Amino acid sequence: MTQVLARKDAEAFSAYQIEIEKIGDTVDLIPTGKPLSFSEIMALRKPRSAEEFLGGGKAIPANLDVSAVLTISYQTKDYLVLVCQARKDFNDLVAKLISGFISAKDIAVPLKAIQTEIAEEFLPFSGGLLIPGELNNLPLDRPYAKTLSYASSINFRLIPGSRLALRGDHVPLTIQGGKINYSPLFYIHTGTNSAQLVYSFHVNIDEVENLSLSIYHAEDEFDSSGNMLVVRLRKDQLFLAEIDKEELTGNLFRLENGELISQPTDRLLLSEIFAETNGIIVKQNHIPFTHFVKG
Repeated sequence: MTQVLARKDAEAFSAYQIEIEKIGDTVDLIPTGKPLSFSEIMALRKPRSAEEFLGGGKAIPANLDVSAVLTISYQTKDYLVLVCQARKDFNDLVAKLISGFISAKDIAVPLKAIQTEIAEEFLPFSGGLLIPGELNNLPLDRPYAKTLSYASSINFRLIPGSRLALRGDHVPLTIQGGKINYSPLFYIHTGTNSAQLVYSFHVNIDEVENLSLSIYHAEDEFDSSGNMLVVRLRKDQLFLAEIDKEELTGNLFRLENGELISQPTDRLLLSEIFAETNGIIVKQNHIPFTHFVKG
């Protein structure tokens, strides 16, 4: 039985739909309407055609998501952090980036939203203690302080930029005319009718090889019976994909007690962020892992 780390009222969450306006070379993201509840957002996350977003259409994505290209160095090599998710809407099981919705309260500061997602989903343990994170010498949230013990003498640091080259255009972005820090990638996924900001960070942990490190994942699951989001610890659903010269090599691992454990990749799918783009539009829902690895 997996450990429950937290429970959240799904209807306490709300998010805005986003209008997308092109101003010269800049894409401006404009929150529109009233904040929508979790159930209202999910009802809107249905496939749309690319033509509705191209060709001067006024299609409005269901919501704005945020994700992180998160890399880490271990034993002289670099790795991309991937998490496993079963997606009912596409009937698939994919390896994807750490990601989540941007709430209404964080819409003007998406950097805060991705810090929250990393703190909730990227869980490095040493000696039974969860290692907390920081960015720019400011601590990330400790969302599981009631159920897990955090280390007090060590942390992981997020450094802007990653060791992986992703496909996609770095278009100048603003939210309501305001600058978005750290220049995230931006795309619209037609399969979920959603927009996405993609940040890049590298994780640095001092003397990481001496920590007998394990890295786990936590994922929200919607419990319709209680209208709750239940957060469970997943010890076997965070992968490290080996990187060489900014490309994936095809080698995949889990990190358990300091040991890299090889994982099969023959049937592994990657989520849409790894697929080909048409400008800012992504049509595919997934691609085989082998299609993205170094040739």
